[in-house]
Parts: sequence; C-alpha cells; structure tokens
Amino acid sequence: MNYIRQGVLFEVAPTLEWFSITWASADGHWVHIERAVFTSKHSEGDTMNVKNLETGEIMTVVIDTIKEFAGKEVVL
Repeated sequence: MNYIRQGVLFEVAPTLEWFSITWASADGHWVHIERAVFTSKHSEGDTMNVKNLETGEIMTVVIDTIKEFAGKEVVL
C-alpha cells in the first residue's frame, strides 16, 4: 500500500473529484466511505467534513483518526 502524510490531507482532499476514507469513530469503530468528497475543514485544522456520495450524509472526521485516504495508508 502507498502512503500519504497526514499533514497534506487538507491540501489534497479539496483537489480530488472523490476519494475513499477510513477513520476511527468516537466510539472506536472503523468507519469507511468508498466515495466521499471534501466539504470543509474546521478553522483550527483538526477536523474536516466529508460527504458520503452514496447517502448524502455529511460527517465530521478528526484528522488524527484517519487510517486510509484515497487508497493510501495515512502516516504522520
């Protein structure tokens, strides 16, 4: 698997037509969206909002909990 640095996610996400993403929810479960789009980021830079293209649901993701982004493992 290829890698992507956590620090570049806010730069890369808005440029992609769509992406897959996996992160740990607040209750410790892995959440995976196969086709998501970036909608916004928190002004302090620790969360981003993504929209699930299949359901239309918008979810807030804490950047430190992201495990996979666009088919790449997220590393520090």
